[in-house]
Amino acid sequence: ESLSLELFMLGYFRILEQELSPEERRGRHLLCFEVFEQLGRHGWRAVRSFHRAVTDEIAAGRRDWRDGFEDIKERYFGSPKNAAQRPRDAGGESEEICRYIDRSFAFWKEKEAEIFSLEE
Repeated sequence: ESLSLELFMLGYFRILEQELSPEERRGRHLLCFEVFEQLGRHGWRAVRSFHRAVTDEIAAGRRDWRDGFEDIKERYFGSPKNAAQRPRDAGGESEEICRYIDRSFAFWKEKEAEIFSLEE
């Protein structure tokens, strides 16, 4: 209940440092993107609960990283009002999201290294 957004991101970056299957890495990227996509509209508590529901389903073996989480997203955030206007992703948009998160991860790892080198 007391997990802050800052600690969440720190933990997320630590997970990305591990050896992950391509499916898990991609799934985690998309889940992280969805967290930030929903954060402004629904707040940290709801988004954190959504993230936990997805990861709990995967940990329990009821879902795999490749399965997606649209049903859980709808349960927590409702149906998107403009779903008919938004084209379904054929892989390109989600791949771009993954590349963006990879670049962000690399950027923050560089910043972290700079911060720790300044403290020495």
